[in-house]
Amino acid sequence: MPSQKKAEAKLIFHHRKLWTIITVVTFMTVMAFLYFKMLPGLTGEALQVEHRRLQNILASVRSQWQIHGEPDYMNLEWLTLTKQTPENSLVKMSARGFPLPSSLSDEGCEELWYKLLGVKLDSWEINGEYHPEINSCKFVAVNLASVIYELSSENVNFLTD
Repeated sequence: MPSQKKAEAKLIFHHRKLWTIITVVTFMTVMAFLYFKMLPGLTGEALQVEHRRLQNILASVRSQWQIHGEPDYMNLEWLTLTKQTPENSLVKMSARGFPLPSSLSDEGCEELWYKLLGVKLDSWEINGEYHPEINSCKFVAVNLASVIYELSSENVNFLTD
């Protein structure tokens, strides 16, 4: 009898251990699913914060443009403070004092974002797109939230899906 009780006790111990492992794995799976479901929303919220920041920077650049005598190109010197100085921090300015991309292309819009905000779009899972039909740069997050910088009117809009 004692060996049967030992065997039953061992079986119960392994049974409890198995159910504990199943419970923990199930919990971790649910948590991982919820976490990865939440990530695109965070990217959209970050894009909304960058929208406000972009508006402030555009106002600051325009103010500096006026102070410096309305030049055709401006050097964005604050990039040197981030220790990520690009090869060329010159930005072409519009006649009304707002920054323009160096080329009217997706790459030009992404470069303009980096020159203004000092952050590469790749690190945030945001795509920069140029739309020639409305002459604008559109920055789209994974959850389809977007910031549109209209180059002809210099408006910056934040849109959600």
